[in-house]
Amino acid sequence: MAGHRTTPPKADKPVPASGPKRNVLGFPVVVLGASAGGIEALRALFQGLSETPNAALIVITHLPADKESHMAEVLSRFTSIPVRTVDNMTLLEPGILYTVPPGWDLAIRGGVLHLLPPNHRLDYRIIDRFLDSLVKDQGPNIICVLLSGSGTDGTLGAIHVDKAGGLVLVQDPATAIHSSMPLSALESGVTDAVLSAKALGESLPQYIAKITACMGRKEDTSTMRKVLEQVLQHIGQDMTGYRQSTIERRINKRRMLTGNTSLQSYLSEVERNPEERQMLFKSLLIGVTSFFRDTEAFELLREKVLPNIFFGHDTDGPVRIWAAGCSTGEEAYSIAILIDEYMAKSGQQRSVKIFATDIDAKAIEQARKGSYPQRVLQHLSPERLNNYFRCTQRECTVLPRLRESIVFVHHNLLQDPPFFAHGSRHLPQSAHLFHTTAARKGLGTAHQCTQPQWVPLSWLGGNPRRGNPAR
Repeated sequence: MAGHRTTPPKADKPVPASGPKRNVLGFPVVVLGASAGGIEALRALFQGLSETPNAALIVITHLPADKESHMAEVLSRFTSIPVRTVDNMTLLEPGILYTVPPGWDLAIRGGVLHLLPPNHRLDYRIIDRFLDSLVKDQGPNIICVLLSGSGTDGTLGAIHVDKAGGLVLVQDPATAIHSSMPLSALESGVTDAVLSAKALGESLPQYIAKITACMGRKEDTSTMRKVLEQVLQHIGQDMTGYRQSTIERRINKRRMLTGNTSLQSYLSEVERNPEERQMLFKSLLIGVTSFFRDTEAFELLREKVLPNIFFGHDTDGPVRIWAAGCSTGEEAYSIAILIDEYMAKSGQQRSVKIFATDIDAKAIEQARKGSYPQRVLQHLSPERLNNYFRCTQRECTVLPRLRESIVFVHHNLLQDPPFFAHGSRHLPQSAHLFHTTAARKGLGTAHQCTQPQWVPLSWLGGNPRRGNPAR
């Protein structure tokens, strides 16, 4: 194509061939993602950013691959920060604003930016893909800023940034020329601030300073336990069963957002501030989920577990399933869809009831509604969308016949008694959030309410280490 290079430009500075395997930079990385209307949003943001920050800034936009880009020149008119176009291997430095040449994807390894051949799926996910790469390389030391744009690019990446403990800032959709991109991020529930583009620029140095103050800090585990004791004492939920690394990231993020410079000072705030206790508890309820999220697990369910349920035992009785840790319902509905498809294919017609439970009462309320933004269903086949959802331009709602097969209930897997009695099948989905002892306890609860022939399925929900944690 005219104007599109087939080989990446060479780096101006020598960089090790592969870069260091692990090089956590000594400064934060700020990603500014934009699409349609993004130039105007970037102009306003840099009008608000009056100082050169101690961070690397990377602008990623949707540029036509067959046209020459003048992004670096355009940005130079908006800011005094030095602007550099990314070469094939570019070592990030603080106080520099980087742009991506058109027709290339971007990744990072060991603090070094790499240009990659473009993804030809035409899904416009360059922001998502880079944020995913950045999270794997730099952990929580990230600020993701999503500005004006059409589509939903950046939302999945923002979810990954939030899960890692980084910050997600979004332009107020009401101030964006094209609102769908910031609105999609806002609907994901992971945003830490929603401001006009200029206000984002004005507040960016403060957020950079907060990230910098947390970098490399080793926290006292005894103080962490005291923070969790406040949640148990005042809210009644014991969160000590969650993995320590997850707990530390979430508590540190709340400490950072509240402006506390030490964990001890944050503990004092949690002790005296009931609103912050609720905010902390909400942040610990990690609802990372999607329809048919773990392909391997659902394939195992379809090929091994469902035949055992429908043909292995009691072929006339009702099928009852407990889906624990259901979050906002996507995986519970996925199980219901899979079972309906299996019955249609096998000729089996059985009464099916799925009992879906979660510790998060608000997530249960959302699950009961069964309505989801179109972006979270875009990977489903047209057949599944047509058979199980009624869609508008903005959202899709589960059809009543599928919704009626599921009962959503607020329930704590580790504290509450088994949800129902002998004769059910249990497909837990939340053990990847627990440490080993808690996972064993969760499986113990499952066994209390299942028949001896219950078929254990490694946890739905994305745990990379398959197997039975109860061994």
